[in-house]
Amino acid sequence: NYSAGGASVAVDWLRLSPYANRNQSIVGHGDGGEIYIKDGYFVYRRMDTSVTSSVAVRPGEWQQVVGTWDGVDIRIYVDGVEAGKVESTKRPSSVSTFYVGYGELAPWFNGSIDEVAYYPVALNTNRVFQHWLADPPPDDLNAATNGVQPDDVSDIHPTPGAGGGTDPSGTSDEPKSDDPGSSDPGSGDPDNPTSDDPSTDDPSGDPGEGADDGTVEPIYEKSDKPKAAANRSKAAKAKKRRAAVRKCKKISKKSKRKACLKRARSI
Repeated sequence: NYSAGGASVAVDWLRLSPYANRNQSIVGHGDGGEIYIKDGYFVYRRMDTSVTSSVAVRPGEWQQVVGTWDGVDIRIYVDGVEAGKVESTKRPSSVSTFYVGYGELAPWFNGSIDEVAYYPVALNTNRVFQHWLADPPPDDLNAATNGVQPDDVSDIHPTPGAGGGTDPSGTSDEPKSDDPGSSDPGSGDPDNPTSDDPSTDDPSGDPGEGADDGTVEPIYEKSDKPKAAANRSKAAKAKKRRAAVRKCKKISKKSKRKACLKRARSI
């Protein structure tokens, strides 16, 4: 739905195979938006406009990438930080099937994709950063394996799709993209898709510590040593919080898991 003049695609998380080609599809939605890798960098395309991230892909490591459109500009974020912006005001006349690990402009993705979320609004800078903090990469995919991983989209075989083309849904019964109307991708819990944190129920985001326009202070300020030290401390707390969230998600009992997540996110 583009009537509101905004949209966002968040990929939490992806890991490119160390042996993959430098050009890879990640997610595709026709003119509605496509995120892919070109010459080793993330690219977000919408209509006939593309923005390339200033941050390179790190094969073998988990990374987050988000593309947003607010009706005026398209932006690309890598690991919670804005990495590029280009003006784009044209609205798409139509959209195609939403694909994960496949697109029109690059080969199939060779690696692992954990979660994908689509929003009918443009997430602000602070919300994208909170997205990155809230849900760390899964433990079960962090360890190196000799075989194909469960979420490795290179092992998915396409079947005929209803929209003419192919549907890379494979044989899994698990959805490859979250329904933004019923779940919060920050929860990361398939048994409890509703957000445990009421503050994250609104996808438009609350600027929180940032300004009214949704911006936040930069993570690192090289020219200011006191700020740099404070930011390092903030980064350390964020790392501790993400580790705590990861442990909480292993708790099987819903009530205890919810209480644990609430404590962990307050660190």
